[in-house]
Amino acid sequence: MNKVLNFLQFSEPWDQKIAKVLAKPFIFFNIHPNLVTLLGIILGLFTFFFYSQGNQYYAKVGSIVFFFGACFDHVDGEVARKLNKTSILGHYLDHLGVCITYIALFIGLGVWCQKNAGNGYYYGVVAGLCIFLIMSLRFYLEKTKGGDAIKQKNFLGFEPEDLLYLIIPITFFNKIETFLYAAYIGTPIFLLITILIVLYKIRKL
Repeated sequence: MNKVLNFLQFSEPWDQKIAKVLAKPFIFFNIHPNLVTLLGIILGLFTFFFYSQGNQYYAKVGSIVFFFGACFDHVDGEVARKLNKTSILGHYLDHLGVCITYIALFIGLGVWCQKNAGNGYYYGVVAGLCIFLIMSLRFYLEKTKGGDAIKQKNFLGFEPEDLLYLIIPITFFNKIETFLYAAYIGTPIFLLITILIVLYKIRKL
């Protein structure tokens, strides 16, 4: 099974390849990576703004803004490496930035559903909280056991969290409510799986 996965695994995920392209102007103009992270956070907050309007047109814009905001999770790291400006502060800020972006998405989706379907805000809060806990547990595992402990295999260049990029076609085909309900059910399950994985790796590594 591992041989099959290794065969289907790309050298790097496709969103990291996009991030390398997006990082080039920041590298050229010697922009500090923490400012790049801040830009990603701003895009995440705009994601919430657009979805929270409850308007389908703004929701479509929000889905695209989220895509770039999520990509900036890789852009700031690429800029930091190329400019040799990596730091502990930057690492923590990067974690905070991606958490804000993902939470902003789900809370925004919750508000959208609340305005258009009369419910959904609670679903968004639960999904956002679970995503935050999942990412924080992975961050803790990385800090205690190193980067290899959280390394994931990609499938044809896609990693598990890349499922969130599906928010673009989901929004354009007006399936936001279905997606949010699925996230409400699925994220607690993924949280439980993450807890078990973290406990296992802390004991074994």
